[in-house]
Amino acid sequence: MPKVSIIVPAYNAEKTLKTAVRSLQKQTLREVEILIIDDGSKDGTGKLADKLAAADSRIKVIHQPNAGVSAARNTGLAAASGEFIGFCDADDWCAFGMYEALYTAAKAYDAADCLCGMYFDTYKSIPLPLWFLGEDAVKAGKELRDRLLLLFAACQDGPVWKHIFRRDILQGLRFSEELRYAEDVAFLQEALRRTKISVALKDCFYHYLSRPNSVCHTMGMDAFTSLVFVGSKGLHILHEEGLDTPENLRYVAAAFGRQFLGAEIATTIRQARMTEEDVAAYFGKLLEEPSLRLLRDIDIPNGGESLHVLQEALRTGDFMPYCSLMAAQPLPKHGSFYNFLRRLSYQRWLLWQKLTIG
Repeated sequence: MPKVSIIVPAYNAEKTLKTAVRSLQKQTLREVEILIIDDGSKDGTGKLADKLAAADSRIKVIHQPNAGVSAARNTGLAAASGEFIGFCDADDWCAFGMYEALYTAAKAYDAADCLCGMYFDTYKSIPLPLWFLGEDAVKAGKELRDRLLLLFAACQDGPVWKHIFRRDILQGLRFSEELRYAEDVAFLQEALRRTKISVALKDCFYHYLSRPNSVCHTMGMDAFTSLVFVGSKGLHILHEEGLDTPENLRYVAAAFGRQFLGAEIATTIRQARMTEEDVAAYFGKLLEEPSLRLLRDIDIPNGGESLHVLQEALRTGDFMPYCSLMAAQPLPKHGSFYNFLRRLSYQRWLLWQKLTIG
């Protein structure tokens, strides 16, 4: 039995799939199963996946009609045979020691979940260690697991590819195929409920490539709707786990509220040409969701002026101050020169990976 099954959903990933898979083939943990799920690709992804599998018995390829990343991951979950399960996106890559480190730590602490830090690859690799570890190189136990549930209730720190989970605790658990965004967080919320002990490593192993056309750079309002639903689910889990203390709820409300104060939603509102009435109608339809009710009703003394503007809008229905705040929000730099630099760095990244990974 493989020690870790690694699920790689792939859609039109002909340019990047080889790099991702090569990084998995070169893992120092040799006993891995690499499951490539070709999600109805229209380019040469499927043929490339078959070619890679023909040269390495550890690689298995499943072809299916296009159904989205969640459906592809679900197909992988059904096919996985490893002791643990991990995930890697087809346009990212993993440091060669990643899965050995995660597997070794999980076994050492008898944990069903282990996670690590990541690199954010744009013009250069920016390390993002797990900030909640403080100075600790490793942390383990139920306290860590509870902290993760708190973060996920606030829709924070949710990429599934930083984790491995023992396969037996994932039986029957699947990604939501209805959510456009934050499906990782929803999955992790349920997976963490099934664990007693989590382990976290401060080391950064996973390389996430930021691309201009990725989902997180093209979010519409339905993506924020997903956040509302996932946040509500997280609050329900906190209640069932006895973690819904006033202090925890204030933290969740403040962190969750800032999702609706950033440049992403400001960009979306402006691009959609939403009026004050449109914004009020959008929030009005969702105001019965527990996540927004909490944000509306709880007192957050140190939340900051922007958060209080949003809270007051939710309480009174007057969204003019909030819309003015969003209109003044500095937008991300997505000009032609910026996009040229992103494309250039992306091509440079591909070349560097080809030379170093093969």
